[in-house]
Amino acid sequence: MTQTTNAQGSTFAELYAAAIEPKTTQHDERHGGAYDRGGADYYYGKPEDPHYFTGGTSWMACDTRVTDLTPGERQAYLDGYADAESFGAQKDWG
Repeated sequence: MTQTTNAQGSTFAELYAAAIEPKTTQHDERHGGAYDRGGADYYYGKPEDPHYFTGGTSWMACDTRVTDLTPGERQAYLDGYADAESFGAQKDWG
C-alpha cells in the first residue's frame, strides 16, 4: 500500500495531526456531512459542489444527496474543501 503525501511531502498522519488541532469554527464532521463532503471533493480532485448526504456515503447507506443547503451547511462544505486544500493531499490516480 502506498502512502499518500502532499506536495510538501507531509504524510497522512502528519496532516491528520494538524487537522485535529482546535478550530475556531466547529462543524458537524460526521461521515457524509457537509464538512466531510467538502474535504472529500477536494481530495478526489472534484470542483466545489456544496452538498451532503443524509445517510453515509456508500450506495447502500446514502439516503439523499442534499444540495439545497442552509448558509451554515454551505459554509461547512466550503470550510471542509478549504481545509483539505490547505493540507494539499489529493488522491494519486496514477
